[in-house]
Amino acid sequence: PQLTRRITMSNSTLSMLLSGEWKFVPALFFTFVDVRQVARVHVQSCLQRSQARFLSVGHDAWQTDIIKILEDEFPCATLPSSAWTIPKPFLYVVAIFSNRANFHFIRTRVGVATPSFEGSKAHAELGVETIPLRDTVVDAAHAFVEVCGLRNNLARAKERTTQAGGTPWWLAGIITAIGAAMLYAHWRQ
Repeated sequence: PQLTRRITMSNSTLSMLLSGEWKFVPALFFTFVDVRQVARVHVQSCLQRSQARFLSVGHDAWQTDIIKILEDEFPCATLPSSAWTIPKPFLYVVAIFSNRANFHFIRTRVGVATPSFEGSKAHAELGVETIPLRDTVVDAAHAFVEVCGLRNNLARAKERTTQAGGTPWWLAGIITAIGAAMLYAHWRQ
């Protein structure tokens, strides 16, 4: 969970999801581990005076799986669509104009499930249980909202949803898909 206002590489994705900065996401696959679980592995290893090395592994999930968890926990938040991801060809076009993405990253990471790690040794020898993904995401999101002041963003999102009705996710998806298809067709010529 978030203890400071500092945005790091680990929590930047959660920040962008909760703040409403992203409307749609690429199909990215992550391996998550709860920092509390890592701490328990360290403590148990020290208490048992173990000389072995342990790998603390959590869960593998697509970014859309994380969004679904956040949608359940924050129903009024303006989150990206969990039903639709940005097409890979569109990301190549974006990479031309962006310093945040590059062709290598898109080719090797977008839409690709990376191999998982195996951490049963920590469970077997130290007795450390894996914290469920939902608990990790929900606890981190609540802490992030509290510490980083996103409570106002979530309240404004609730007001926008109840007052204006907002643009339906499916309409925004169709508009974005049409734009992506037009850019892709132009790019292939």
